[in-house]
Amino acid sequence: MIAETAFATLTPERFESPLYELPQEEWSEEPRDYTVTVAGPERYDGEQPFTYVVRDHTTEQAWIQAP
Repeated sequence: MIAETAFATLTPERFESPLYELPQEEWSEEPRDYTVTVAGPERYDGEQPFTYVVRDHTTEQAWIQAP
């Protein structure tokens, strides 16, 4: 059983455990810009992370959009 907190777990389904816990976010009528940075295992070889700006209604939906 997961304890309820003031934070919502925002994790894409492909991960087994939460990556981050962010404050509960309400869905907004108007989409807004989010900056999403993706750093894969290549970072250990010196490759820089990829940063995307996506427009969506929630943080979770923005994360899902990032390739």
